[in-house]
Amino acid sequence: MSEVSIFRLASISLPMEKNRFLLLFAGVNLMFTGLDVALAHSINSFVPVYEWIPVIFAPVGTFTCIMVAFRRSPGTVLGLLHAAVMVIGVIIGVVGMGFHLNQVLSPTGRLSWAWIVFGSPILAPLSFAGISLIGLYGVTTDRKSVV
Repeated sequence: MSEVSIFRLASISLPMEKNRFLLLFAGVNLMFTGLDVALAHSINSFVPVYEWIPVIFAPVGTFTCIMVAFRRSPGTVLGLLHAAVMVIGVIIGVVGMGFHLNQVLSPTGRLSWAWIVFGSPILAPLSFAGISLIGLYGVTTDRKSVV
């Protein structure tokens, strides 16, 4: 049981530690975001082939989040594996944003309103980066500062 204070205005009792809650949150979000990406990328039959990367990453990220969340003490190997997977998730999100930005540039190399509205969502891949950062934060531990 963990109690979280919200700006010292209110306190909420969580049924688990805050980090475990964040890991479960990240795992569930990766699962649903991966499903959303799979549906969106299936429209064009996953062409080019690197559109499979976020679809394959999502269950791996979900698995590591849930494994770390439900272990009483995750251990160094699992913690480092999870951290590596989350860092890869951040990289996938940032690179995906670049791919999406490249897709919405009109053939002339400039942004046009029609390409922005009807093209690939430029900021959508950053959801992987944000969720992965939450998953990375969930595996960290607080250190008491010695003053």
